[in-house]
Amino acid sequence: MRLDGLLPQEIDRSRAGAGELAGPEGYDGFWVGESAHDPWLQALIAAETAPDAHIGTAVVIAFARSPMTV
Repeated sequence: MRLDGLLPQEIDRSRAGAGELAGPEGYDGFWVGESAHDPWLQALIAAETAPDAHIGTAVVIAFARSPMTV
């Protein structure tokens, strides 16, 4: 069974959150929601911390961004 977790909304806690969930907690993946920060930046930080984890975005508003960003 795979287990996923939700990263904290604060971008400065993304690295610590991914490290805690991937390490002792043993989560297989993380979800990043769009709140006050760019979700792709949080996903990048999580990928650096836990390179073997599956990372996804829970919500990303595409219409508010340029096509190049999306």
